[in-house]
Amino acid sequence: MTSIRLAGAQIPVTQDIQYNKKQIFKALDWAKDNQVDHLVTPEGSLSGYGSFDLFGESNELSDALKEVEDHQKESKVFLHLGTCFQDKENLGVVNRNQIRHYDQKGHLGSITKKQYTVPADINILGHNGEVNIFQLPVEGLNRPYITAGMICNDMWGAVDSKFSGLICEYGSLNQQLKAIDPDLIIHSTNGGKMGNKEISKFSTEGQFQFNSISDTYYFWHEAWLKMTAVKAGAIIVTADSCVSWDFNHETKSFNDYTTASPSGIIDSYGNWLERVPRTGLYYFYYDVDVNAKEKANVMKDYR
Repeated sequence: MTSIRLAGAQIPVTQDIQYNKKQIFKALDWAKDNQVDHLVTPEGSLSGYGSFDLFGESNELSDALKEVEDHQKESKVFLHLGTCFQDKENLGVVNRNQIRHYDQKGHLGSITKKQYTVPADINILGHNGEVNIFQLPVEGLNRPYITAGMICNDMWGAVDSKFSGLICEYGSLNQQLKAIDPDLIIHSTNGGKMGNKEISKFSTEGQFQFNSISDTYYFWHEAWLKMTAVKAGAIIVTADSCVSWDFNHETKSFNDYTTASPSGIIDSYGNWLERVPRTGLYYFYYDVDVNAKEKANVMKDYR
C-alpha cells in the first residue's frame, strides 16, 4: 500500500501571536519527529481569531509568519497553516481568513480563503463562493492527488454567513465537492465553544439556550463532517482549537474547554480513522492509502 501520513494539531489558539507561534513550532517539531507528511492547524492558529483587531500598524503578524515559514522549511513537513492575514489582491490590500499551504521545501503553493464568513469574522472579507482546489505531490501515485481546502463555516454549508447569497449562484461548497470528487479535504476550524460568551456576543438575545441545544450542536458538526466525506468520497483532516477565542493562557487551563467540532481524520465512508478527545491539546496522525479514492467507488451511486 502506498500511503501518506496525514496529521492535525488540536492546539490552543489565543490572541497572543507569540504564544500561538510557539504552539505551531511545537506542532511542527512533533510532526517532524513522527515523520508526518502533512500537518493541519486550526483556523487562525497564528493570528488568533475572534472579535479583535488583527490588522493594526504593527508588523508582528508578518514577522511571526516569517518565523513560522522558516521553521516549517527546516522541518520539511507540508504545512496547512490556518491564519488571518492581509493579501495584496486586485481589490487592494484585503483582510482574509486563510489556510496557507506550504510544501516540504517551504514554497507557498496555494491559499484557501474563507468563503462564508460569520459575524465573528470582523473586518474579514469573504471570498467568491468557489471551493479552493489544488494538487498535492504524492510519491508513487501516477495521477494528481486532488485536494480541497475549507475553513470552519465553509464546511457547515454557509449557515449564518454574511454572504449567504453566494450559495444561490454556486451551490454550497459541499455540493461543489461532490462534483469535484477530491481525494482529500483539509479543514481548519475554530468554532465558538458552547456556553462561552463569544457565542452569545454574536447571537440575538435568547437565540441560544445552552443547556437544551448544546448536545445538538455537539453531534451536528460531526454528522456534517461525516456526510461531507461520504458525499465527496474523500478523506477529511479536521483540526479545531482546544480553547475559547478569548483564552488567556496565563490564567486558564485549556483542558476546561470542549471543542466546537471533533478533530481527527475521517475516511470516505464516514468512519473515524483517528479521533482525539474534545478537550485538551492533542496531535494526531494516520497513514492513509493514496488509492483510497478508487477503493471507495462503491459509494458513487449513493453519493
